[in-house]
Amino acid sequence: MIIPHTIPDPDSYEDISDLSEWTNIQLSLEKRISHYQGDLGTQFSAHHMRVAADGLGFLMYLGYSVSACLNVKSALLIHDIGKTHDEYDPDIWDLPHRPSEAERAEKRLHTRRGLDLLNQAVHGKDIAAHPHIELCRAVILYHHERLNGSLYENRTDLPLWLQAVGIIDTFDGDRIKHPHQDHRRSPQETIERMMADKGDDEKYEGAFDPDLIKKFAAYKL
Repeated sequence: MIIPHTIPDPDSYEDISDLSEWTNIQLSLEKRISHYQGDLGTQFSAHHMRVAADGLGFLMYLGYSVSACLNVKSALLIHDIGKTHDEYDPDIWDLPHRPSEAERAEKRLHTRRGLDLLNQAVHGKDIAAHPHIELCRAVILYHHERLNGSLYENRTDLPLWLQAVGIIDTFDGDRIKHPHQDHRRSPQETIERMMADKGDDEKYEGAFDPDLIKKFAAYKL
């Protein structure tokens, strides 16, 4: 498996909107997401669209170039592709109960499985060496990373734009109501959970840069 040890700068290359080979690959991956297991595919696709829209908007709010924002948006449209991997039982994404530790561990494999699906899609193609593919690999593999190293790859040296991606994805994911929950969290409630100081909410304690999460709150609320 190709692991992106070096995280590319989304501003280091022109936006790829006119790169037809990538456009065709991305559309096929987006189709895989939207057509996945009926209602689950609809939910997954909606999540990708919301996160990609906020990726564009928040990075522009932070002052990134239009080209960089478009590149990150493109990657975010497929960031959870690993959830559609054939090794998954689709029921794991719609559990009627709070996930067990074993189920959480299985779900966390979606980042590496997403990397596997992307690598399969670009294998043997000229675009496989394009820096945008490295950016997509980084977004797929690292979008759940925390500054405290508490999840997935335990990588803490994340550039600001990728930290922003993690905040955006967490915000949207935290607002999705699951069967075991009694209500859908409001934007304000979710932001407050993500801003948790020590002793407030262990799930997000030390997870995000305090200044960056404040900027996201100013952008979103």
